[in-house]
Amino acid sequence: FLKIKSFTTYFLLLSLLFVASARSKQVLSLLPKNHLIFEDLSNVSAVTGIITQRNLKKEGKNKYIISTSEAVVNSVNQTVVGKVLMTTNKISHAFEYGDEIIDKGEFRQPINQRNPGQFDYRSYLAKKDIYVSCYVRSIDSIKVIEVNKGNFFIQYVIEPIKSHCISAMDLFLSDTNSWIMKALLLGEKQDIEKEMLEQFKNVGVIHVLAISGLHVGFIMLFIFYALSFFHLSEKYKSIILIIVLA
Repeated sequence: FLKIKSFTTYFLLLSLLFVASARSKQVLSLLPKNHLIFEDLSNVSAVTGIITQRNLKKEGKNKYIISTSEAVVNSVNQTVVGKVLMTTNKISHAFEYGDEIIDKGEFRQPINQRNPGQFDYRSYLAKKDIYVSCYVRSIDSIKVIEVNKGNFFIQYVIEPIKSHCISAMDLFLSDTNSWIMKALLLGEKQDIEKEMLEQFKNVGVIHVLAISGLHVGFIMLFIFYALSFFHLSEKYKSIILIIVLA
């Protein structure tokens, strides 16, 4: 009986890996032919693109998502598409949303799942349409060639409001409360201490920090708009909103 159970377990695991591999190949076949993932990444020495998202952390270990437009492959410029997850190490300078940069980092595919049951980082990024990662150790490997190239609304409305909120929280709240509020409302988790993250994990609410404040805002607006069709007081609308978000 134990042998049959063991065989069944291994069979199911192999089947899942096969299905995941087939699905991955199917998704890749739908990408444009000039997508960066189809290049031999060991021959890619630089990419040009616009920073569309950033996640700043302590000690200069920041992450940026770059929407690429060009790549240098075997010393030849080529037009490409696709996102690159750029990670910097010990670079204190924070690049801005909308910066168009030339990135001369080390390009590779994200780390794959090594053992069954492990977190599959490559699949996680693939769901975000990110198939290439890049590691940068020196600021000399990054050159800003133009600024303010991002979405106009995000550049001149969302980002300034976000910066103002961060400054206000840092000014009027204690460090701990400021960290929590920035994480919950703005998706800014870089200042949270590891001990506090562990506390969130222990009580089972770490997923709350993964929700961007911008997304929460959209959800709140949608719920309030939907509830406007019903003759409810603001009190009951707020109660329903809290229940839905919880």
